[in-house]
Parts: sequence; C-alpha cells; structure tokens
Amino acid sequence: MISYCQKKAFYVPLEHLHRRSDTHHRILHGLCSHHHTLEAAHLVGGLLIILFFGLPILLLWDLKAILGADFSFWTTWLYAYALFMGFNLWDLVVLDWVGISLIDPQNPPIPGTVGAAGWRDYAFHFYGFLKGCVMGLVFAAFEAGVITLFA
Repeated sequence: MISYCQKKAFYVPLEHLHRRSDTHHRILHGLCSHHHTLEAAHLVGGLLIILFFGLPILLLWDLKAILGADFSFWTTWLYAYALFMGFNLWDLVVLDWVGISLIDPQNPPIPGTVGAAGWRDYAFHFYGFLKGCVMGLVFAAFEAGVITLFA
C-alpha cells in the first residue's frame, strides 16, 4: 500500500495492512505528522486502473474507427497483448533489472524492504515477467471483447 503525506509517498509492507500493528502506526507517524493513507491509496489505485484499462481501450477504439470492419477480435486482441507486453517488458528490463542493479539492498529506497526477496535476484523478476505474460492473455481478451462489442 502506498501512503501519502505532505509530498512524500512511501510503502507500507502488506503484512501491516491486515493487522494494523503498532509497527504500522510507528511507520506512518514517524514519517509524517498527518496522513491520509486510505484516501491516497484509493486515489492512486483509481488513477492506475483508469490508466491501465482506459488508455488501451481508447487507443483500440481509435484504431478500430480508422480501420473499420478490418479490425476483428483477434486483431484487437493481438494489439492489446502487444501493448501489455510492451509495459511488461519495460517493467522487467528497466525497472527490475536495471533498477535492482543500481540499488543497494542494505539501504533500499522503500522503508521496510531491507533484505526482501528480489533484491539482486534476476530470476525472481523474470518469473514475475512470465506471470505477467499469462495475465496479459486475459487482459488482452477483456480489452478485445470490450472493443468488439461496443466500438
């Protein structure tokens, strides 16, 4: 979960969300005097959903308007999957592999992740990429279905 306070964004480990422990409150109150954790999480999550689903749908809708009847379900699916894989590949190569090679695992930029699984473990991130490839199949089918039915 991402918490927001006075122009600072920080990560709160997932294990602290379901039990609201003293550690969670110390993390939040230690980083800022007042916070709006839930509101910021909903705002960020909503914006990401709009961006993640809305932008490809708008691109596909525009492309369908240009190509017309030649833009079948499978053409739409292939285009949506290519978009998803572009994001997935960017995440793997730039954010994960280049990012983890530049970050010191003993002094990470995200509080609470010292020694976490994934630091300097390229295979861990590659397996995440493979999971993303499978999720992209479903994502592309959803987007192609929306465009085929409504555009």
